[in-house]
Amino acid sequence: MRQITLLLILTAFLLSACTGDSVPVTERASPTFTPGPAPLSSAEYSRITSLICGTLARENCLEEVCPDSDICPLVIALTDQAVFQFIDTFSRCAGCNTETFPVQRGIGKCIEYSISDLDWQWRVEFWVSENCSFRHGSPSKSRISVFVSSETLAVEHIIPSSPYIEDRLFCEEDSDCRCLSGSGVPFLGCSNTLYSPLHFAGDHQCDKCICRSEQCTLIE
Repeated sequence: MRQITLLLILTAFLLSACTGDSVPVTERASPTFTPGPAPLSSAEYSRITSLICGTLARENCLEEVCPDSDICPLVIALTDQAVFQFIDTFSRCAGCNTETFPVQRGIGKCIEYSISDLDWQWRVEFWVSENCSFRHGSPSKSRISVFVSSETLAVEHIIPSSPYIEDRLFCEEDSDCRCLSGSGVPFLGCSNTLYSPLHFAGDHQCDKCICRSEQCTLIE
């Protein structure tokens, strides 16, 4: 009798294994998945942290910017190539004699930033500082917002989008374009709204610059 019972148990086990129903679908373990972008290469990480920290000791610098240097919204925001190039260019503020910002407030001499903790994401906002002399320009109107997911640690979206950052003439509609003023000259050319506030002699809305084929174009 014992042998028959064992045989029945073994048969039931084998049938269950063949049909795959030994564990309900809703209770089966999901495959292990680690969210987030691919890890930064050491070269890319070094390039970003060098931009943030300048001549400061890197470890001490990052501790002041982010409590956890492995989860740092500022570092993640700068992984976008277009954002990095813009910040790198304007942080050096050519011809400007201002002091370098404290790392908690800015990057180099001419970029300020803030980090806001939103629902499920961080917003890292960069802007060109009024500390630098742009004469009649309005540099702090040149702002870039990078939204970083607090779950995946990836850049979700950027305002304005990368094409505007990469090309000062890029546009999608006429309102993206501005006219550049000159010292004693009413018009010097066209630019999109990200770069026009950085023009040394100011900018203004006009009918001469319109958007054609995704470029701010002068019309006569």
